[in-house]
Order: sequence, then C-alpha cells, then structure tokens
Amino acid sequence: MKKNIPLMFVLFILIAAFSFSVVSEEIDLTDPEQINALSPSELAEVIYKIPDRSIISDKNLVAALDENPEIAIELSYENLVRAVNYEADLVQNPAVFQKLDRTVQAQPSLINKNPGVKAVWFALFGISDEGALVGSYDGSRMVLKSKEGETGSTITNLKSPLLQNAIVTEQGELILANNAVFMRGSEAEFMDGGSINMKTGNLDLTKFAGGELDLSLSGDASVFTEDYAIFSPSSEEITVKFTDGVIDAEGEDVIVLKSVEHEGPEEGYTYTKSFEFSGRVQITDSETILHKDTKYTYFSPLYDEGSFTASVEKETHLLDYEDECPDDASCIRMFHEYYEMDSGGTDILELFVDPADDNQIYIESHSRSVDRITVSEINDESTVTFDEEFSSTPPFSGSRLVFSKDPTFVVGKIGELYAEYIKHYPGDVYEYHLKGEVAYCVDQSCSALGVMEIKQPEKSDLRVVHTYVNAADGQAASERGANQREDMKFKGYTSREDIPSEPSEIRIYTGHHDRGGFEIYSDQYHDGEPVHFNDFPEDTETEALMFSTCHSVPDPEDVEGRGSEMLYTMIEKYPNLNIVMGYTNVAPVDDTELWENNLLPGYPRDASSSEDYSDYANNMIDQSGEFLEETGRQHWSEQPDRYRMSFYVKEGDQWMYYDAEHPDGVVFEPKPPSFSVASR
Repeated sequence: MKKNIPLMFVLFILIAAFSFSVVSEEIDLTDPEQINALSPSELAEVIYKIPDRSIISDKNLVAALDENPEIAIELSYENLVRAVNYEADLVQNPAVFQKLDRTVQAQPSLINKNPGVKAVWFALFGISDEGALVGSYDGSRMVLKSKEGETGSTITNLKSPLLQNAIVTEQGELILANNAVFMRGSEAEFMDGGSINMKTGNLDLTKFAGGELDLSLSGDASVFTEDYAIFSPSSEEITVKFTDGVIDAEGEDVIVLKSVEHEGPEEGYTYTKSFEFSGRVQITDSETILHKDTKYTYFSPLYDEGSFTASVEKETHLLDYEDECPDDASCIRMFHEYYEMDSGGTDILELFVDPADDNQIYIESHSRSVDRITVSEINDESTVTFDEEFSSTPPFSGSRLVFSKDPTFVVGKIGELYAEYIKHYPGDVYEYHLKGEVAYCVDQSCSALGVMEIKQPEKSDLRVVHTYVNAADGQAASERGANQREDMKFKGYTSREDIPSEPSEIRIYTGHHDRGGFEIYSDQYHDGEPVHFNDFPEDTETEALMFSTCHSVPDPEDVEGRGSEMLYTMIEKYPNLNIVMGYTNVAPVDDTELWENNLLPGYPRDASSSEDYSDYANNMIDQSGEFLEETGRQHWSEQPDRYRMSFYVKEGDQWMYYDAEHPDGVVFEPKPPSFSVASR
C-alpha cells in the first residue's frame, strides 16, 4: 500500500487540475451571472482568470476570500475595500492584512478615502481612528496628518502594547489610553521594553490619568503636565519617568518650567522657568529631591534668571520653609516671596539648610539674590559652603563661607558677602557676619584654608539707633546691612508707642515714604501703623539723621516734595541736627553696600567745621554712584528719577542741599509745615 501513495497524490492533482480546467472552460468569465453562480471554492479557483473582478458581488468576493485568503494578493485595492467594507473581520487574516498594509505603504491616500477600511486597519493595532489621515507609512513608522492636511504626530512601532486602546484624532494627534497626548509635530518611538523615545515635539500630560510612563527625550522634545514642563536645550538625551504622581527626571542641563496659568488646551498653558539641573531629581506634590551629585539652579519667577545654585553630594530634599525636614535627611528649605507696593516691589529669598549624613552642600548666590542663609547645627562631617557670584572686582568677588562642625564656619577668601548668615544651636541662636574686609574664624586652623589674619570689626563709641517699621519689609536688606555693626541699636517698631527713644547721636529710619508725605510705613503685606514725623522722639543729642526711604531728602526745586517743611520738622525734633542723608527720589530696595562702605564710621562726629560735613556728603554721593555701577543699576545721570542720594548739611547758620548735580551745594531754607509740629 505504501508504494501507491505517490500515485494517488498525483491522481488527486490531475483531477483537481482537470476540474479547474472544466470549470473555467464551461463558464463565461465576463458574465456576472455565471461568475456569481459559482461556489466559493470554484470562484476562488477562477478568480485569477476573471479580467474584471468588479463583476463579483461583495458577498461572493468575501466568500471566496474566506475560502482562500491568499487570493487577496490578486485583488485590486478597490475590490479589497469592497470586501473589507462588507466584512471587516476579513483583515484579521494575515494575507488580507498584508495586502491592505502594503497598499497603505504604497498609496496612503487610498485608505484616507475609505474611512471605514482605515478604521478597521487602525483597529488591528489596537488604535481607534477618530478622523486622522495617514501622511506616510513604511510598515513601522507612520506620520499622521490632520483633516486639514497639516503634519500630525509621528509613530514608530505600531505593534507596541502601549498603543492598545489609543486614539488618533482628526487633528493628527495620538492619545494613549492614559490620556497622554502626542501633539502635532511630535515624533515618538514605542520601544519593545515599554518605554517611549520622544525624538521631537511635545507630549501633553495635563490630563494624564496616572500610572507609569517611562520616557526618554532628545534635545528637541518636551513633556508638560498640569504643573511642569520638562525639556533639555542640549542634544543630550534625558529620561523622565512618571509613577503615581511622582516625576523622576535625569540628565544634563534639564530645564523645568513651572505652570503659572491654566486656561485649557485651546488657549494654551503658560509656564515660567522654575529650575534647571544636571543629575537626577524627583518632583512630588510637596518637595523636590536632589539625588547624589546633582547640580540644581533655582530661577526667580520674576526675572527669569538664576537666583542660586545648589550642588549636593548626597540626597537632599528641597522644601518650603514651613515644612519639616525628614529625620536623618539633608534639606534645603526655601522662603521666597514678592511683595507688591505702589512704588514697585521687593523680592525676598531666604534659605534654611539642614545638612546630614556627611553631605557636602555647595550653594552659590547669583546676582546677590539670597538675602539670608540659615544653617542648622552640624553634628557629622557635613559641610555647607556658601559662595556669592557678584562681580569680578574686589571686594565684591571671591566671597565664601564654609559651615561645618568645629569650627562653626571659616572663610574661604577675603571679600564681601551680601547676605546675613545665622548658625543655630539648641536653645540659642548665634549670628555671624562677614562684611567688607573682615574675616571671622573660630581658631587659627583657618589659616590652613588660606584665610587672612583674623580681624574683628572696630567698635565705636558712637550711639546709633537704627529704627525700622515692623520686621523685614521692603527695605529688609538695608536694615540687615546696617545691623552688621555691633555699635548700633537695632529695633523695629509696629506702632508709634514703641519707637526707640533713648538718646542717640545718629538716628537711622528705614521704611517706605511717599513723595511729599510725612509718614513712614511698612509693606502692605506686613502689620505696623504708619508713623508720622511728629511721632519721632525728641532728642537734643542727635546730630545726624539718615533715611533708607524714598523721597526723604527732596531737591529744593521739587516744591511738591515738601523738603523744606520736612527739614523744618526734623530741626524742631532735633535742634542740634547737622546733617540729613536720604534720597531725592526712589531709594534702592537694597542699599546695604552704602551702609557697609564706611557710611556710618565715616560720619564726622569730631568735625569742627561745616567743610567736613560737605566733604562727607559728596564722598557718600560718589560712593552711591560707584555702588550703582557695581550692582548694574543705572546711575542718576542715566535714569534721573531713581536712586539719587542727597544730603542736607548745616553750614554756619544756613542749610545747604547736596546731590550729584549740585556738588557745590544749594542754599536751602527750612519752612514750617501746614500742620503743628508739637501735635497732630
């Protein structure tokens, strides 16, 4: 029997061929009636010879394809479309799908004209079609188009499981099942391992449903959520992972923008630069975590420029200053507020650093933006180094503090530091300051670090009271700058009842003052009653008044400034007054340098002639000009309505006015105000 098997197989082939020949010879292949009367198997046999297959009915064409799917290769796209439209499940067959897929690659415009077939074809990849057009397709990489013909998103690897239940829209966008939106112009490759490589364009996660999303971004790609936008301006690839609301990003020169306004996708989202980093960070609802060896630069939302840079050796938590640092963790807590006022505003930035686990934290203040740094007690080998980038010109360059345990801190270079530095110990707070050419150190071991000979500030027997409205308001920096001197009484008041009244040779008043007004007040965001000039305590020992306030020493030509009446009021309060320092117009929010550069020590307390007072006034006016140039602010000659220091000086029996325009002085006559000086 075994020898007969080949013979039987040959007979079967011959019979089949004979049957096919008989069928094809007995019917007219151009007659629709005869063609559609054939059985599915018979039609499948003769379909190769039918010259016009459009005569086959949709039903019979589908039946023939069910019988032998391989005949799909012989069908034109139009006939294939008829069959698929009649029975969509046909495309589940590999042969039918292959024919359709190759046709889309060769002529994508054909499938765009058949929305039903297009929808069925997309469905094979797990994608729902809501009107997107196919711009180009090579079997793996597909470029979508909007219904208007604009270039949409580009998708590579359509067979990725990540595309299951995704949507392609009539705008040409790709929307994943988790509501991640690949916007027009984006290009994404869906990797077999489950990650997504964004090569260009934007990924919108403002409506992200949550879960896990693993991304890599090139320099031309970005991803934005309801709160943040993340991208890199360099060609370096960065990774971003989203897991249950936590953003984990890693790379070089990564920029993170903070959302400041939400108006919906139609109007767009508004972002401002928040920070940039090199290394790895995690962003949660309550904190940003810097991982080891990460460099982080914080940007002020007001000025789009770096405020400070923190480089950490070990994991460090960035928190709001009111939050608690986790146990055994390193933290940098930040207070940053902007206070709006009628005359402008002030920006306050303070850092509270809690090092742990032998962490090495380096903080650099840019453009002197950090107003205060507070470092907690250090009990291990951690250090906090604070450096200020301000100018290449001494003494405004190379200023550094190093906080550690024993000594409390040392100075890396002699120079000038702008902020106020505080070291906390249990039960006490010790304040340390580095100003001008003064270096502080705990012991002589500092010399090994290149510190110059230890110096202490020279003490003066001058009695000075610096009085300011409430606590840290708009002139906070000036208050702190003046307070560096140990010979000065420094006191804030919140009402006229508690203004310091002890006798003083020099009185300094800090706060806000309007042109022509007779009151000093605090920021509108702070408590504290306005204080009238009449509320100043009388003092026969006061020889000098110094104001860190706007419009405190008006130009005699400014009648509305009421300088003459203001001076008269001061003389009534202080009959032995010889000099008044202030500003003709706007006072800098920060004029600390003027306090530090021998402003107070330079006061001629032993002066025996009016020439000493006038020389002092012009010297300080010159220093104010140098200060403005050093800080990058415009001098009065370039912007005459701002930052113009001025003086009233008593010379013999008359008063003189000095400013940069009047170095020789102008006679100034005090006149009584319209109100009573004794009482209001």
